[in-house]
Amino acid sequence: MRRGHPLADKPLTLDDYCAARHLLVSFSGRPYGFIDQTLGTLGRERRIVVTVNQFFTAGRVVANSDLLTVLPRHFVSVTGIDDQLVLRDLPFDQPLVHVDAVWHRRAQHGHAHEWLRDALVRSAAVAFARSVIERDVPSA
Repeated sequence: MRRGHPLADKPLTLDDYCAARHLLVSFSGRPYGFIDQTLGTLGRERRIVVTVNQFFTAGRVVANSDLLTVLPRHFVSVTGIDDQLVLRDLPFDQPLVHVDAVWHRRAQHGHAHEWLRDALVRSAAVAFARSVIERDVPSA
């Protein structure tokens, strides 16, 4: 949420979270996401009023509105707008999201494709190592 959001200065409850207006990041164009699946198992739902297909766009929109969104913590720190946002843990347990990479068999041994896969693995290792470290550092 943006700094100065009405929910920014108090603990985020499940009721407040569900009552807020939300921005959904959907790469597939589906009108729901992993968060909505988890909320459904709790018998709850959120009000999605805007959908975009990129985390960066979501961060920009949220920084300039009263919408809430879910962004990867490690992503926020590299956006350049992290000082405009307030991060809160979700008020419910969210299972880890598994992401697969799929490519055509013909690309398996192409040098450019091998480089890209290696670069993705290295980037993820750095990002997730940093997010684990950030989670272990107590907040002030």
